[in-house]
Amino acid sequence: MSLAEFYPVADTATKTHIQQLLKQQVDYFLSATDDTPYSVLNQFKNFGVNEPHASYLGDMMRYYELFQDPAALRAVEKGMYWIFGENPWNMSWVSGIGSDYVTYPHTRFDEGSNSKQGAGVVFPGAMVSGPNMKDTKDKTSVSPWYEDRSLYQDDTNQWRYNEFSISIQAGLLYTIMGLSANSSASSTGGVTPTTLPITSPTIGDYVRGNVTVFSGSTTGLSNLEYSSTGTSGTFLPMTVSGGVYAATVDESASVAYANKRVDIRGTDATGRQSYSSTHYTVAAPLPDPSTPLIYDDFGGGGIWGSVGGNGEWVNWYTQNGGTAAFVKTTLDGLTVGKFSQTPTAVNSYAKFQPWHDFVDLSGYRYLNFKVKNPSYANLKMKIELNDGTRTYNLTGGYIAVPTTWTDLAYNLDALTPAVNKKKATLSIWLNQTSVGYGEMFMDEIKATNVASGTAPTLSAISVDHATGDAATDFTFNTTYTDAQNEKPFSMELILDGIVHQMEAVDPADVTYSDGKAYKYTTKLPVGNHSYYFHTTDTTSNAISSAVQSGPSVTQQLLLSDFNNGLATGWTPTSGTWSVQSSQYSGQAGSSNSFSIAGESSWTDYTLEAKVSVTNNTNGNKDAGLLARYTDANNYYMLYLKNNDHASSRKMELIKSVAGVKTVLGYSSASIAADTFYTYKIVLNGSTISVYKDGALQFSAVDTTFTSGKIGARTYANTKAYFDDVLVTR
Repeated sequence: MSLAEFYPVADTATKTHIQQLLKQQVDYFLSATDDTPYSVLNQFKNFGVNEPHASYLGDMMRYYELFQDPAALRAVEKGMYWIFGENPWNMSWVSGIGSDYVTYPHTRFDEGSNSKQGAGVVFPGAMVSGPNMKDTKDKTSVSPWYEDRSLYQDDTNQWRYNEFSISIQAGLLYTIMGLSANSSASSTGGVTPTTLPITSPTIGDYVRGNVTVFSGSTTGLSNLEYSSTGTSGTFLPMTVSGGVYAATVDESASVAYANKRVDIRGTDATGRQSYSSTHYTVAAPLPDPSTPLIYDDFGGGGIWGSVGGNGEWVNWYTQNGGTAAFVKTTLDGLTVGKFSQTPTAVNSYAKFQPWHDFVDLSGYRYLNFKVKNPSYANLKMKIELNDGTRTYNLTGGYIAVPTTWTDLAYNLDALTPAVNKKKATLSIWLNQTSVGYGEMFMDEIKATNVASGTAPTLSAISVDHATGDAATDFTFNTTYTDAQNEKPFSMELILDGIVHQMEAVDPADVTYSDGKAYKYTTKLPVGNHSYYFHTTDTTSNAISSAVQSGPSVTQQLLLSDFNNGLATGWTPTSGTWSVQSSQYSGQAGSSNSFSIAGESSWTDYTLEAKVSVTNNTNGNKDAGLLARYTDANNYYMLYLKNNDHASSRKMELIKSVAGVKTVLGYSSASIAADTFYTYKIVLNGSTISVYKDGALQFSAVDTTFTSGKIGARTYANTKAYFDDVLVTR
């Protein structure tokens, strides 16, 4: 928004150009904040959302000062509510302001009081960076996440959510001063961008493989595009899927627990763009023999190694004197961790931990450590695991470290009492049997499984409804069978790439060798969906069923069955129209007679109706349906002529432009007089497909009309009946 400062001194043409550029920025912020009920910028990154959010608020304030746009001022007001407490945590992220404010702003002041008993400090007016996508200490936390906690409770690189800096503060201070100078200004009015929701995935979802991103209603928007590389990245076109737009993002090569964001945008008739974003997390692979869980490879990889930094293993303390250290180095062509100790007595013990980190080892049987003792004969090591309740001595005491690279494997399932693998914290201890320096190298820590038996199978794959709407409950089913009677670690339904945990149909059934049924029930957003099932027994590699197409979910725009004797929402233009015996009867005058329904903003939709073309006295045996109707001279029309009509074109699609009619397609399907058939017109962009009783008759391509209402038509004294008129998208 630095352009705003050039605006007052620019010439007229440059001012116009500057305002256009600034308006694009304003529209981006307005449309990005309508994704949430709190009017906060929908960008929950790893450094907190408040810094970009407050910066945009300063930009909006400056725009209002220059151009008096109440929509920008309203965005400022709502955005400030978020900062001062109108958020899911009811927290003011400005220290000392409000009834419940942040008490641990991570500054030098907090560091000075950093202890287990520290109550934090008040740093009046300091705004912290706020919610992240995930808890910096727990990759499986809720999304978005925030907790006001001290530095003492955090690990390396995990302080960012409560960071305070001038860059974070600048937007807030400018906005407050701007509001003070415009305290009597009204934020009523102004034009905001068209809402562009993303219906799936939603923030907090876990995904695998190909992820389908669905837009919501896109009325008034076209040219929808998506980007998985940020708003400054490349936008690619989305495609129409069941009346909405969709795009597929391949996350199969993405790192486990990676937090991802997808942005979409659309353009309205004036060229203004609307934006929307969604966030999701890449699910970890299931624990099978082919996919070990790498905790730390000491080269920057692994669940902990990728975030721990160079000092990822901390010498927590050295018991009975001496010093100890951890560094990363290279040995034998490997990047390794070097743990060293210089004791002052033979009973000196050095303890190393990955800060406060814990790891979920669920589903894995073995914990492996690849170690080497370069030549220190007096060096001994002990490895402990704490599950939050008790500490297990994996090595059974201090052991000698092999002088060649050796993979030490410990059977977690053999521990007694049974270990809780959900929250494991590791400790590595060193000891020297005589006073003197010693060191040990470690190349990798990982959790593993060993293959045995045969893989399970998945059968009886189904979903109970092939079609439905947003209110339909869809139940997905499969049967898991394992010849060794091993239970599944997890039975997953992968629906549009989103992971859902299935439940047993009969929880009491513990026999898996003869098949156990699982199900998952959910509602779905509008669009064409796909699914498969994914599982492992942990002793064989994970398996997936084939991808299934469906179900298809539509949005009902209109339903007229006329059972109440009324034609609510229908407006005749001429002729005689009425409801007779729960059917809509229309009889034309000397030419076309229409009855119109629906909205002019409808773009892509499916019109379905039952129509009976009668042989009434003096009638022309000619009726029809209208689509994308603009007015009496501009529309698409499907002629329907019964078998007693002279024309061989019983079904004929035409367009009328300023009253001039052009044939787009036709068929000679049999239409018996006084007989109901179900006709369907599918409008998908420029493609128009016409069906009779579920059978495709023909398709046409035309770009003349992109939106419009629907209607019923009779011609030249013809009487026709219409029933069960349904419009979906």
